[in-house]
Amino acid sequence: MRHLSSGPTLYSLLRASPRFYQVFLSRKEYLLAELARNQFPHTFANAWDAVKVSQFPRPIPPEIASDFVSTFMDDDSYLQPTLPLSTSIALCSFGANVQWFVHGFWADCLENIKRLGQLAGLRQDLAVLESPLSPIEFGRIQRALCRFATLACLITPHDDSDRGAYWRLGTRFLAAFNEDELEEIGCVRDYLIRRLWRVFDAIKDDAIQANESSPVWRMARAVPGRCWFSTSHPNYMDSMTILGLPFLREVFESKGMKRADLVMANSDARRRGIARILCSGNRGFADDDDLFDDGRFDGTADFTCDSLDDFSSGWLYANRGRLAAQHNRRSRKGYRDWGYVMLDHKRLIATGVLEKESAASTQ
Repeated sequence: MRHLSSGPTLYSLLRASPRFYQVFLSRKEYLLAELARNQFPHTFANAWDAVKVSQFPRPIPPEIASDFVSTFMDDDSYLQPTLPLSTSIALCSFGANVQWFVHGFWADCLENIKRLGQLAGLRQDLAVLESPLSPIEFGRIQRALCRFATLACLITPHDDSDRGAYWRLGTRFLAAFNEDELEEIGCVRDYLIRRLWRVFDAIKDDAIQANESSPVWRMARAVPGRCWFSTSHPNYMDSMTILGLPFLREVFESKGMKRADLVMANSDARRRGIARILCSGNRGFADDDDLFDDGRFDGTADFTCDSLDDFSSGWLYANRGRLAAQHNRRSRKGYRDWGYVMLDHKRLIATGVLEKESAASTQ
């Protein structure tokens, strides 16, 4: 049981076997801690940070938040052999949400990659593109989601206290990461915005088919400020991204009036989102040309397996031509649409973009 990496799998096993259930009861703390670790094989430290911050008192006292930002990169408490039961349960719950978003993120990116291939006439290897995520790609997406969740908790004061202080904490948090890691967070943010566009469009479609005395219109008029339908929706979307992965998952899975109620009750354009703070964390492109002289793009080197600690092939490809999106881009279009910074070299080749670039350079 200690090798399982899924809560539903563990639950099914315990229901199927009374013997396993007795073993589980006798070693519950250990087995749940192992399950939590197995859910994040490469990124447990990032998950630990996200859950740790989520368990801080609300609003987070500035001194506690500041201490976390100052020490989280050197904190190795996640390595302890045993974990409190409440922490393991929180990690397992968080892991289930992250798993859900990993699959949703990649499904959305894969669809955009295929659409890019059709529009640009790319010769794509669909067998490779549609293959399961490699451990490194999975790890990059997990890492970005964990850091996104941590940042969202840090910059959400939950009261009328000094929002600027929390904003500065978020900037300090982002300062610990490399440029490509910031772009990973940006890819997650843009994916959430794309999904929220679909939710908002569905709510508008429902309202068009209803009369103005219907519940959806009454909720829209109750939104602080102006009617929900006459306010800038991108501002609402950006502000909603910091409300947490569990909330966003509930929005994405809900339908009809429940979906409209969740969205309108949490629409507050005054609440800052993550786009601006990502801009503040932007340190521009790398100036080290040695990053791009390793044979990765001219066929003289064989990069079949990237490391989670290395710059990804996708980021190097885009950054090599100074083409990558800035972290404060609000557009739904661009490299972030296909999660370029998450891709390993094999899948990047399968997109067809390298072959297209090579052909263009020889003409």
